Amino acid sequence: MKKLLCFVLLLASCSEPIVQEKGDSVLEQKKDEFRKIIPQTHWERIFFEGINEQAAKSKLENIRSKALPDGDLEVRIWIGFGLGYLQGFILNQTSGEWSATYLTAHKQIYKKLQSPRSGWEVTWLNLVNAGLLSLPDAEEINCSVNGIDGESYVVEYNINNTYRTYLYDNPTFPVCKQAKQMIEIRNIIAEEFGILGKRKFIEPPPDLLKRFKSLNETFKRERGN
Repeated sequence: MKKLLCFVLLLASCSEPIVQEKGDSVLEQKKDEFRKIIPQTHWERIFFEGINEQAAKSKLENIRSKALPDGDLEVRIWIGFGLGYLQGFILNQTSGEWSATYLTAHKQIYKKLQSPRSGWEVTWLNLVNAGLLSLPDAEEINCSVNGIDGESYVVEYNINNTYRTYLYDNPTFPVCKQAKQMIEIRNIIAEEFGILGKRKFIEPPPDLLKRFKSLNETFKRERGN
């Protein structure tokens, strides 16, 4: 298991740039320094107001503040931000031990989850293969569906001396293949842990898809991006 995790961590390390790229808040730094990859976009400030409020109520530590010990990891996936209650899925590996937690703002539920059906290692690799650690932020690839209320996803993780976060808004209306990967990640969690419920894609008609992309470009220009 340790060899398997080291291999996955190595892949994550290779996929993340150390030098600042467009849309990322990453300073040039040495390999052993703690990195924060945070998109400099409007959504980060707005969405993390709700995330931070829920994290405080659930007594979660700030995973942006420092690197985790070697071999440890934490992933948080926040789902909601529309008319429904905010939900969170947290996956940890600490000193070689896996754990998972589900929480929701509805009645402030916070519960530890049972082991996944396929086992921890297989589930983790399935999530990584679906793009959990490598998906770009939706706005970076013009995959955001701005202006449509619905269910959005914020992923944040602390692994391999790096903190990173990214957003997919309304990926059930996929305007790119990466949005479909976000739904695949959700469905893996739903199937393995029996929470959240699986989602199906709602393929937008070509004319509506073109309109989504046009609106997104206009939105970005108005913000000066």
